[in-house]
Amino acid sequence: MRNSIGDKLIKCPEQTHYVLHLAPRIELLPLPIQRFDDPFLPFGRAVIEATQDIVCGYVLDFAAYMALAAAGARALERTIALIQREKLRILHGPFVGKGYSAMADRTAFDLDAFTVTNSQDFQFYMNNPPYGAIITGSYLGDEVYYRSSSDVEQVIKVIGANIVYRFRGEDFSQQLKQYLIGTYHRD
Repeated sequence: MRNSIGDKLIKCPEQTHYVLHLAPRIELLPLPIQRFDDPFLPFGRAVIEATQDIVCGYVLDFAAYMALAAAGARALERTIALIQREKLRILHGPFVGKGYSAMADRTAFDLDAFTVTNSQDFQFYMNNPPYGAIITGSYLGDEVYYRSSSDVEQVIKVIGANIVYRFRGEDFSQQLKQYLIGTYHRD
């Protein structure tokens, strides 16, 4: 049986209730990654390998990946597969409507949740486990509130994509990790 978002958050130490927003854009990718023909997967791999032990999960930006059409969809699918099962896997659309649940199945993108724009869609996804939803506007801010089906409110702190692009050299992923530890994991 799949773990719910709430189950995954409970297992994450409170200081790691951070999810990293991955929204790859070719012009912002670190220079060593830009040399690849399909750079989104190597970028995602480098970021995930460097940060998976210090974040609770990832928010993957659907529109950013779809900018590369089929290659982007393939990169999105493979990037999600790199994320450990106990980490949150959230797809940011934000989506409107109830027809996206098949996209979350293990036979598709294998997601835990979607970002949705209205409360009716939120209720649909929350009442049809194992998938969840997070209500958001068109911009992912610093904190989003997740309300589980049992009405327990939890905060998921989103580290914006702008942080991911702060470092552009050969060691960008290690610099990102050190920055996240220094900035978000203070006692």
